[in-house]
Amino acid sequence: MIKVAMIRLMAARLAGEDIEPQGPIETEAARRLDDELNPK
Repeated sequence: MIKVAMIRLMAARLAGEDIEPQGPIETEAARRLDDELNPK
């Protein structure tokens, strides 16, 4: 489920949309995606 949510978030970012995660699964997917794109 997290991978599906990541796909939705990445597709929105590629389209130039700034969307807010909806629900706990998308929130976790957004956190993981940010961690992957911006390593510490």
